[in-house]
Order: sequence, then C-alpha cells, then structure tokens
Amino acid sequence: MEAVYEELEEAKSEIENLKEQYRVKSQLAESLKKAHNDQQSKFKEASSKLEKLTQELNEKNYDISSTKQVNEELKSSLKEKESIIKNLTFTNDKLRVDFNQKIHKFEEENKMLALALDESNAKNIDQNEKICALEKEIDGVKRLLASVSQKKCLETENNKVKVCKEVEAREDGFFKIEEENRKFKDDLKWKNEQFGHLKEAHEKLRNQFKTKEKEWEKEKARLFDDISTLQTNLESQIRISQDFEQRFEMCNRALAHAESKRKVLEAQLLESRANFDDVCVEYNEAKSRFETMNIQRDQEIASLRSSLGTKDVLYKEMEYQFKKLEQEKQEMLVSLKELHEARIHAAGNVSSSSKLQKKLKSLEQMHKGCLADLQAKETEWQYRMEKLISEVNYLKTESESKDLYTIELKIELEACDDLILKLELMNTESSLMLLILKSELSEAQLRFGLKNREIEENTSLLERIQEDLQREVKMLEEKLDESLTSQLRSEEEVMRIRSDMKKVCEELNGKFCEANEIEYELTFWKSMAEQLEVNVKQNLQMRREVEASLLAQVEVEVNLKQEKESLSLLLEEKEKTINQLQKQLVEEIDQENERETETTLHQLVEEKDQRIYDLQKLVASLEKEFESSSSTFSCRLSEMGEEMNILRESWEKIKENEFLKEIEIQEKNMMIKELENDLGNSERKTREIQVDLKRKQLECELSEEIMKKLKDEKRKILEDSMKLSSDNEKLVNAMSLISERMELLSMEDMKLMEDLGKMVHNSVEIDNSDDDDDDDEQEHEHPQKENNVNNNAFSSPAFMKKKVEAIHDERSPFRALNN
Repeated sequence: MEAVYEELEEAKSEIENLKEQYRVKSQLAESLKKAHNDQQSKFKEASSKLEKLTQELNEKNYDISSTKQVNEELKSSLKEKESIIKNLTFTNDKLRVDFNQKIHKFEEENKMLALALDESNAKNIDQNEKICALEKEIDGVKRLLASVSQKKCLETENNKVKVCKEVEAREDGFFKIEEENRKFKDDLKWKNEQFGHLKEAHEKLRNQFKTKEKEWEKEKARLFDDISTLQTNLESQIRISQDFEQRFEMCNRALAHAESKRKVLEAQLLESRANFDDVCVEYNEAKSRFETMNIQRDQEIASLRSSLGTKDVLYKEMEYQFKKLEQEKQEMLVSLKELHEARIHAAGNVSSSSKLQKKLKSLEQMHKGCLADLQAKETEWQYRMEKLISEVNYLKTESESKDLYTIELKIELEACDDLILKLELMNTESSLMLLILKSELSEAQLRFGLKNREIEENTSLLERIQEDLQREVKMLEEKLDESLTSQLRSEEEVMRIRSDMKKVCEELNGKFCEANEIEYELTFWKSMAEQLEVNVKQNLQMRREVEASLLAQVEVEVNLKQEKESLSLLLEEKEKTINQLQKQLVEEIDQENERETETTLHQLVEEKDQRIYDLQKLVASLEKEFESSSSTFSCRLSEMGEEMNILRESWEKIKENEFLKEIEIQEKNMMIKELENDLGNSERKTREIQVDLKRKQLECELSEEIMKKLKDEKRKILEDSMKLSSDNEKLVNAMSLISERMELLSMEDMKLMEDLGKMVHNSVEIDNSDDDDDDDEQEHEHPQKENNVNNNAFSSPAFMKKKVEAIHDERSPFRALNN
C-alpha cells in the first residue's frame, strides 16, 4: 500500500509538473497569438499598400495597353500600305516581264512566218517544176496513145468505133487534167501575189515600229524631266523627315534618362525583395520548427491519452475488484455472525460447529490458493512498477528536453520579433521608395503624355501622308486595271492570231500532203500507162500471130479445096462441114479476144474516170479552202497590224505609267523606311516599358501569393492552438477526476484494511476458545499458523496487489471495449 501511495504521490507531482508545463506553454501560445495578431495587422497594412500599388500598376498597364493598341494600329496600317506597295511593284515587274516575253514571242513568230513563207515559195517552185515534167510526160503518153490508136484503126477496122470512143474519152480526161493543171498554176500565181502583198505589209509595219521608237525616245526625255522635279520634291521631304528624326532623338534621350532612374529603383526594389525573401525563409524555418514542436506535443498528448485510457481501465477494474471485496466482506461478516452464534450455542449445536469447521477448511483452502496467487501477482506488480518508474524517468528526461526546446523557441521567437521589426522598417522604406517611384512615374507619365502628343502630331502627319499615298495608290490601281484590261485584250487577240496562224499552217500542211498525194497518183498513172502500152503490144503480137495462122489456114483450105475437088462428093460434104466448123471457131476466137480486150479497156477507163473525178473534186475543194484561207489570212494580217499598233501605243503608255510609278514608289519607300525607323524606336521603348511592368506585376503577384500562404499558415496555427487548448483543458479535467478517484480508492482501502484486521483478530479469539479437544487442537494448529500467515498476508500491501491482479485476471469488464 505504501508503494501505491508513493506512486500516487509521484503521479500527482508529475501531473502538477505537467500542469505547470501546460501553463507555461499556454502562456507561450498566447504570446505567439499576440505576435501573430500583430503580424496579421502588419501584413494587412502591407497588403492594403500592395493592393493600392497593384491598382496603380493596373492603371499604368491600361495606359500602356492603350498606347500599344495605337502603336499596333499604326503598325498594321503601315504593314497594309507596305503590302499594297509590294503588290504594286510585283505586278509592275510581272507586267514588264510578260510584255517583254510577248514582244520576243511576236518577233519570233514573225521570223517563223517569214521562214514558212520562204519554204512555201521553194515548195511552190518545186511543184511547178514537177508539174512541167508531168506535162511533158503526158504529151509523150498522148503521142504514144495517138500512134497506138492509129495502128489500132488500121489493124482493127471493125473495132474502130469503140476504140475511137475510148480514145476520145481518154483525151477528154487528159484535157480535164490539163485544165486542172492550169487552174493550179493560176492559184499559185495568185498566192505568190498575196505573198508579195504580205511582204509589203510587213515592211510597212517595220517602218511604223521605227517611227514609234523615235516617239518613245522623246517621251523618255520628258519623263527624265519629270524625274528631276520629283527628286527636288524628295529632297524637301527628306529635310522634313530629318527634322522629325531630331525630335525623336530628343524624345529617346528623355526616355533613356527615365529608364536609368527606373533601373536604379528596380535595383533598390530587388534588394528589398532579397531581404524580404531572407526574412520569409527564416520565418518558414521557425514555422517548421514550431510545427515539429506541435507534432511532438501531439505525440505526447496521444501517449498521455493512451496512459489515461489504461488508467481508466485499471480504475474500472479496481472498482470491480472493490465491489467483489465488499461482497466477500459481507459474506465474512455473515460468517462471523454465524460463528458468534455458534459459540453461543456451542454446547448444544454440534452440527453447526461441524458446518463452521467445513467452512473454515474451505476458507483455509481458499487462503492457500490466494497466497499462491498473491505471490505471483506481487512479482508481476513489481515488474510493472519497475516499468512505470522507467517510463516516469523517461518522461522526466523528455520534459526536461522539451523545456530546453521551449527555451530555444522563446529565443527564436525573440529573434522573429526582431526580424518582424526589421521587416516593418523595410516595409516603411519600401513604402517611401514606392512614393518616390509614384512621383517619378507621375513625372514619366507627364513626359509620356507630351511624347504621346508629339506622336499624335506625327501620326496626324502620317495619316495625311497616307491619305495622299492612298490616293496615288488608287490612281495607280486604276491605271493598272486599264493596262491589265488592255493587256488582256491584246493577249486575247494574240491568241486568236496564233490560232489562225496555226490553222493556216495546218491547211498548208494539208495542201502539201495533197500535192504529195497527187504526185503519187501521177506516178501511179504513169505506171498504169506503161502497163497499158505493154498490154497493147502484146495484143498486137497476138493479132499478128492469129492473122498469120488464119492466112496459113486459108492456104491450107485452098489446097484442100483443090484436093477435095479431086476427091469424092463425100469428102466435099466433109469439107463443107469442116469449113463451117473452122469459120465458127475463128469467129468464136475473135469474139472472145475482142470481148476480153473490151472488158479490160472498159475497166481501165472506168477506173481512170473515177480517179480523175476524185482528183477534180479534191482540186476543187483545195481551191476553195485555199481561197478561204487566203482571204482569212489577209483579213487577219490586217487585224494583226491594227492590233500591233494598239499594243505599241498601250505599251508606250504603260512604260510611261510604270516609270512614273517607279519614281513614286521609290519616294514612298524612302518615306516608309524613315517611318519604320521611327516606329522601331518607339516599339523598342514600349517593349522595355512593358518588360518593366511585367516584372513589377510578377513581383506583386509573388508578394500576394506569399501573403496568402502566410494567412493560411496563421489560420492553421490558430486552429492548432485552439485544439491544443481544448485538449489541455480536457487533460486537466481528466487528471482532476483521476486524482479524486484515487483519493476515494485510498480511503476505501484503509477501511478495508481495518475491517480485515478486525476479522483476523476475531478469528484468532475463536480459535483460542476451541482448545478442548487435542485432536481438534492438533488439527487446528496448522490452520492457525496459516491464518496468522494469512493475516500477515492480508495486512501486507502485496496481498492487496495480488488480490487486485486476481480480480483483474478473472474479469475485466472494460478491457474488451478498450482493446
């Protein structure tokens, strides 16, 4: 019991120490809260200042964005004008190139036409020579045919009419061929005359081209005079642009001075930001340490809670054990009353004494078991006490280390307070710097406003110049449209002329092919005439042979007639029949030969007539086509001459316009380059201002993010401190309840010990009164010793520990819940 009391006292002292530590920590937490509140107020002021600065920066950003928009609009307008000028120059270059190409193409086409005419003349000469040779051959064929016809007339009188008709038909065909040849010659003469007319027209066109070249030279001289006047205008405009450049240089110098001041201020701001970052880092380190302290506190609180839970369980188990002991006390009191009554009625009630003896024996057995249990539980309780002592020592060391850590935290808090003061000073300095910056920015805004006015004046001048340029561009566009329309028309006419020339060339090629076909047909007719001559010769030879055979037959007949006269009449009859047969045979042979010759001649004549008819048709169609092509060619040549004149006039006009446009474009390019340089300088300045503003915006955003993080951390710290305060209050209440319960338990233990002592004394007195029987005494000697031992055991604190452990081993009503 004394050990328990000592442990309880130690626990109370530890609880008091913990309370003192809690008070110290609560005071520290309150001081931290106060410092935190002060920091919050300071941060709120700083955030308000930062918001004001951000508003001012936003206003400045808006102004800068408006200026940017104006600059972008000017840039876009300049870019559009540059694109228009580039397109105009590109179109002019294209027109020049196309026009030069077309001129080269026309010259090449004229050369090709001249070469084609020369070739056609050479071919016509060759054809005339061939036609003459063919005429000579036809005359020779006619002569041969005439000789053949005369021979045939002499030889074959019977077939004279037919042969004459055939010859007349052939002569008619030859006359037709001669007429066709005459027509061809006339056509060739007409074509040669047309070719001469074309040559004359070509020479006229050349003369016109030379005259127009002279006119172009005169116009060039005029254009050079105009260029000199335009150069004077350019010099005046260059002087004006130089004045503008000087003004822009003055503006640039002022802007450079303002930028140098801004850079100095930016360097100062960077230094203040670096200091602020260092303070933030230190604050974060202190915060991390504080968080680690909070974590350790949470762990300690959790361990205390777990120990309190175990103590609650032990307390409940002790209550249960005390209830059991009370029940046993009541049972013992009842048994004592029964013993007193038994002693009173000892003489007369032997049965009650036997019952009591049995009960005493059972109690002795119970006491024996309890002793064994008590010894085992005493060892356990000693082991647990050693553990508790070691834990208490560990907790003491931890509390000492925590005290040291709290002292360090106090020192760090003091350092944080010093840093906060430094930060306040830095904030005041930064506010002063910001005021200076505001004043300088206001001055810069005034300067910027003056520069904006100058820029507006320049923009107004630029707009006027742009309007003039736009008007000139419109005029140039109209002229270009006119030139393009004229070029398109000329191109269409040239395409038409090309198509007509191609058609004429195709027709000439077709005619050359037809002439070649005619030559081939003439050669074919020559070969046919030769074959006819050979056939005629063969027919004459056959006729001669037939005549000779007939004459021989006549002679044979005469001889036979002479012989027949001398023969008998029978032979005469036979001779008559033979003569008749011979005559019939001769007639048949002659008829067959005549028929064969007539059929072959008719076929040849018909074929020749058909070919002549076809040739006549071809010649007629060729004549018609040649007449139509020559008429169209002459018309087209006249149209080509007119179109060439129009093209030359338009080309001269285009050259003049292009020269003027080039001069205007050069002037405009000079103006645009000057304006681009001015705009580039202004753009650079605006970009630098934008970069500075972006940096400032980023710095403001970073400061805002840091403020937000600090606010969140402060909220978390407040929540943790509130939780700790609530947990500490709960712990204090629980410890007070535990101390009260422990006091009650100690009081009840004292009462129980007194009751047990009384019960032991009563049992000893009862044993001493029962010394009548020796056997009973011998039997009761050992139990009395055991009772003495038991009384001593009951009186010892180890007995109480073992009893409590036994009850704890039997049943623990709250163990299941806690475990």
